[in-house]
Order: sequence, then C-alpha cells, then structure tokens
Amino acid sequence: MTGKGDFPDTSDIGAKLRRKAEKKAREKAARPSDEQMDPSAEESRRMLHELRIHQIELEMQNEELHRIQAELHASQARYFDLYDLAPVGYCTISEKGFILEANLTAATLLNVSRNLLAGQPISRYILKQDQDIYYLHHKRLIETGELQSCELRMVRADNPPAWVRLDGTVARDENGTPFCRMVMTDISRRKQAETELMELNETLEKRVEDRTRLIKDQAGQLRTLAVELIKAEEAERRKIADVLHNDLQQILASAKLHLQGVCPDFSSRPELKKVDDLLKESIEKSRSLSAELSPVIVYNSSLSAALKWLVSRMKAQFGLEVQLDTDEAYAIDDEAMRVFLFRAVQELLFNAAKHSDANSARVIISTSGQTVTIRVRDPGLGFDPETIGGSDVNKGIGLLSLRERAKAMGGFLVIESSPGEGSCFTVTVPFALGKGKSAKKAETTTHDFRRRRSDRKGFADGKNIRVLFVDDHKVTRQGLVSLIASQPGLEVAGEAANGQEAIDLVRKLKPDVVVTDVSMPVMNGEDATRRIRAEWPDVRVIGLSMFDDQYMMRAMFEAGAETCLHKTVSADELVSAIRGKQPP
Repeated sequence: MTGKGDFPDTSDIGAKLRRKAEKKAREKAARPSDEQMDPSAEESRRMLHELRIHQIELEMQNEELHRIQAELHASQARYFDLYDLAPVGYCTISEKGFILEANLTAATLLNVSRNLLAGQPISRYILKQDQDIYYLHHKRLIETGELQSCELRMVRADNPPAWVRLDGTVARDENGTPFCRMVMTDISRRKQAETELMELNETLEKRVEDRTRLIKDQAGQLRTLAVELIKAEEAERRKIADVLHNDLQQILASAKLHLQGVCPDFSSRPELKKVDDLLKESIEKSRSLSAELSPVIVYNSSLSAALKWLVSRMKAQFGLEVQLDTDEAYAIDDEAMRVFLFRAVQELLFNAAKHSDANSARVIISTSGQTVTIRVRDPGLGFDPETIGGSDVNKGIGLLSLRERAKAMGGFLVIESSPGEGSCFTVTVPFALGKGKSAKKAETTTHDFRRRRSDRKGFADGKNIRVLFVDDHKVTRQGLVSLIASQPGLEVAGEAANGQEAIDLVRKLKPDVVVTDVSMPVMNGEDATRRIRAEWPDVRVIGLSMFDDQYMMRAMFEAGAETCLHKTVSADELVSAIRGKQPP
C-alpha cells in the first residue's frame, strides 16, 4: 500500500512554485512597454506584478496537482494489483481476533463478500475441529512477535472446507496497539495430493504385503513340494533297495546256503566252488547297489554316523580320502532334511572323485542359528561355475539339480571354483523342515563285533545245541535249516518270522541259541535280542544281516547279541559261531 512518504511536501512545492512565478514575472517585466515609461504608474505596475506572479503560481499549482493526481491514480492501480488481486489472501486481524481488512483473494477464498468480512471474528471461518490450532497460532504470534505458521481448514459458504496455510506477523498502530498481518494460502490441492499419495502408498504397501505373503506362501508350497519330491524319490529308491534286499539277495543267500549244505567241502567239486563264488559276487553287487540306492544308516542313525559311513565307502570305492568335520552336538530329526544333506554331500564327493580328479576332500558341517551349512572342498581340477546350466545340458546336471533343490527348500548353493584351483561348494538350508535339538555326542568307543564272550555252559555232556532261526524270509530260513540239519551236534528247535514270534517261541521251546535277522517287520532283531537277553540271559543270540553296517552291528552288540554276521558268511563260520567257537 502506498504511504504518505510517497508524495513531496506541499510547503516545498509552494516555495518552488513561488520562485518559478517570480522568475517568469521578471522576464515579462524586462520587456519594454509604454507603462514602464510612465512613473505615475509605478504602484499599478507593482500590483500588476503581484497579480501576475499569483496567477502564474496558481497555474503551476494546478499543473502540479494534475500530475500528483495522475500519480495517485497509478499508485491506486498498483495497490489494487498488488493487494486485492494478489494470488494469496491478505487480511489484518486485531489483537482480539477480529478482521480489520481483507483483500479480494481472501474474500474469494472464503466465498464471502468482501464488505461482510470486516468486523467478523476470524474464528467464525475456521472449522470447529481446528479451532485449537488457530488459538495456539494466534497466541504464539502475539506473545513472541515472530513469524508463525500453521495449517488448518477454513469454512467456505456453500462449499466444502478449504485447507489453508496461515503465515502471520505482528505490527503496531500509531497508538502501539498490536495487530496481525496474515497471509492466507490455499493448500487444498496440495493436501488432496498428499491424501491421494498417502492412499496410493497404503495401496502399494498393501499390494507389496499381499505380494510378499503370496511369495512366502508360494515359497512354502515350493519347499513342501521339494520335500515331497525328496521323499518320493527316496521312497522309490527304498522300494528298489527293498526288492534287492528282501527278494534278490535273500534268494541268492538261500541258494548259497543250500549249495553249502549239499557240498560242505568244495575241494572235490571245483565247479561248485565256482558257483559259490558267483553267488557271493552277485550278493556283493546286489548289496552294493542296494546300499547305493538307499543306505539304511541314513534312516536309522544320525547324520554324523551316516556321513562317516559315506566317508568310508568313498575311500573303498574311489580311494578318496575325506576329512569329516561335523557338529555332532546337533541332531537333525527331520528325515527329509537329513536325507537331503546326506545326498548333497554324496553328490559333491562323487563330483570330487569322478570329475575333479581329486584324491582328497574335506567336509565341514556347521550350524548357526536356524541354518545348517555344508562346505565341501577338494584340491582337484576345478572348473568355471558359469558353465553350469549352459548350452551343454549334460554338464553339471547334478550340481544344477542340487542348487535348485536347495533353493526350493529355502536355501542356496554357492560354488567357488576356477580351472586348476580346486573347488569349494557351500550348501546352506534352514532348519524349518525339522527342528534341530541338542543331542549327546556319539560315543567314540570302538568295539570288536566279531564275537563277544559270554558266560555260557559248555556242551561236553553230548547234548545237541538247539537252534531257533528267526527271519522274515522263508527261503532264507529254509536255507539255514538245510545247512544246520546235516551238522552233528546241532538241532533245529524252530522257526519264527519276526521278533515277536521269536520271543514267544523262546518262552515255549527254550532253545540254546537264537540266530536272528536284524531287519524284520513287527519287531526287529535288535529289540527282540534285548528282550530275550533280559528274560533269558542263558540264551545266546547271533545276529544275521544282509547289510554290512557297523552301526547296526554295534546296536545288536549293545542289545546283547554275542556276534553279528553277514548272511554271505561260509557255512563253517556260521556253524562255528553257533557252537560258540572263536573264529581264527
């Protein structure tokens, strides 16, 4: 707004006009005229001079007034442009909160006629819910005298409330009374944009949350499918292994026993010795294939014990020296996880032996929090990890399958290798498939499973040794019966198809020796041995198994068996064990 200082002082203007008028009068007086030559007209001339000066002064004042009026109109136009047509609302608020003055923009913002705003309390145009915001704003403004800002909603006639930003300063009138100059900025669009952005963020967050939940669900389903795939694959492996063990191997073992029963001494019949050797070789190959497909120790023992068995097998089969470092204080109860970890180590060691041309390897198994990590290192040929899954579909198919399975189970496979620098494979998977639990470390004591001495009575009195045969395969029992029937001093007391039948027959028949299979339905040989030795300590128990498993033998030994033999042993070894003779 234009102030008083914008125009010149009227006293200065009058003095200037007076001087200009006198100058013009002197210029006119210097011109020769008839009146100047007449001395009697001196007084008239002086008066005329004064009148001319006054006339000129009035004319000049009139011109100056016209100029000032024109400047005033221009100033008023600028005031209108700057104040009334400003893009923001201006209003003057009294100390008591009444509107003293407002521009057109403020009136338009509130949708109220400008002349109706003056004298109205500003609070009348503030939404009831935001009254406290304005009260604190006005209070701080008056108290501090500093610029204050706030955002609130103002009521508009016949329109929804508008979001407004108030920026206020304090001034004082000529009496020293404070009043507020307020700038009102319409921020409704900004607030609407913020609301829409917030809603969009909430929508996006919900979508992300839904997608994350969907991904987690899919990952869980994928993990479940991976577990089911592992279980299905292992089930098929076990089916084939069971066919080999329960059918083919038993038939071959029975054939071998019958052959030995027919011809105890092959020295006179070399052609039968050849048949016996072929049967033995067939049994060994079948047993090896069965163990390769589905090692019993993986299901019946800890992961540490299964890996120790694998280490010994790798050395026997490929000459690979493996150093095993495992955390034995942590047991993995979940069978699917235990099988996966075993198969992972088996695959990696097989790669080291067959493809990396390594003669040694190191296996490190560690646990941390909710994960288990397998690390297999070998100093072999090494390779470029980028070639896995490339154009050659047959290259690295085992590693590719292992990586995908680890990923499906919520883990990952990291391959570190380069040509000529060896390889390091790290498999990390969560314990989510089965809880790990603290377990006692396995005993490191070793046993001689060939024969355990027991307190038993001799048979010097000439009585026959009565033997009970226990096996779920009838053909095997018949082979054993055929073998023993021809042996002097030995008598077949009976036959049983499982551990429970064996206990019942021991109670009824009171045999001297029980020759029992280890793996049987209903009740296995280990549990049956423990029961028999507890109730009838004088009855000797000899275990028979088609598996060459030292941990199974240890279990039989601890259950009370005197010894545990493989079903491919010679007739002499079996007879010697039944008679209680120490093998040479």
